[in-house]
Amino acid sequence: LIVLTFVFVFLSCRERDKGTRLLSVTILFLVLLTARIRFLVRPELVFLCLLALYAYLLMLYRQQRIGVSTLIMILVPVHVLWANFHSSFPMGIILVALYGLGRFIPLAFTHRRNLVPAFRDEQFRGLFVVGCLLLAASLCTPYTYRVFLVHFKHAGATEILRGIVEWEPVDIRFLGVLALDSTAWLRALFLIGTVSFLVKRDNLKRIDDLLVFAFFAYLAFKHIRFSGAFAILAGPIIVENIGQFRRESRLWRWVWLVPLVALVMVSARDVRGLIRLERLGLGVWRIYPEATVEFLKEHSVRGPVFNSYGLGGVVIWELFPDIPVFIDGRTATIYDQDFFWL
Repeated sequence: LIVLTFVFVFLSCRERDKGTRLLSVTILFLVLLTARIRFLVRPELVFLCLLALYAYLLMLYRQQRIGVSTLIMILVPVHVLWANFHSSFPMGIILVALYGLGRFIPLAFTHRRNLVPAFRDEQFRGLFVVGCLLLAASLCTPYTYRVFLVHFKHAGATEILRGIVEWEPVDIRFLGVLALDSTAWLRALFLIGTVSFLVKRDNLKRIDDLLVFAFFAYLAFKHIRFSGAFAILAGPIIVENIGQFRRESRLWRWVWLVPLVALVMVSARDVRGLIRLERLGLGVWRIYPEATVEFLKEHSVRGPVFNSYGLGGVVIWELFPDIPVFIDGRTATIYDQDFFWL
């Protein structure tokens, strides 16, 4: 899933980079370093992969490389799968809506005295239809309309979210930008992306890219868990923004070699550290209680277990239904905040 995610991101960058391949690869490494904190053994990987796919297809649709029928044929069945895989499926609908709004706003300014031509625009109407179909496709789950209630319940559980690291906000104060922690690459990517919009005035005219960048940057800084989604969507946008400014000379083509080498060296250092810790992969080893689970299996232990919050999921995965857990990570949806704090 991670490799497939970066295939989609690479394809998006390739379509936008105006032939500046070194620029694309450099930004891809920056995206990797930003998003890697979300490479976890959980269905969230489906979220990142499909978000990259949606962004790639919507970009092709904006460039009129594919028609609305192709967009519908691919996205609707994929969205049914997404809704059944992970609760992040509304992000796909939001992404379509942002592209639709980005198409509508310039038209509304152009035809501000009479908005009828704006509403009749073929691309805008196509995106509107796609958004409605994705909304209907979201209901194709065993929970039908109740699948949307999860998000309202989760959004209201503010007390629970304060106690979970991935739902914490990112420090955006000036000194926080210079701090070296797990979100340092996120802040760097955000600053580069913000500056890239100012490199050339035409970059600000792509309202859809501006809306996507701003909305997912807001989510990433509000909750750390969305940093991967922001990186995957922001990377290709940054490539196109900077690619507009390139000079027509051979020297300019190689200017990205220096930051690329630096990013590769950082990545290589991290890989070396993972090998030394025997954690080259998704971090399964030495994190989950494998020996404990094997002990319970070998001795045929039955009955409820008093477990810590972080280990409930793996116990369910390995020992359900013989051993019911005390608590697991499904806070807000299964365990309310009173129970969580108690």
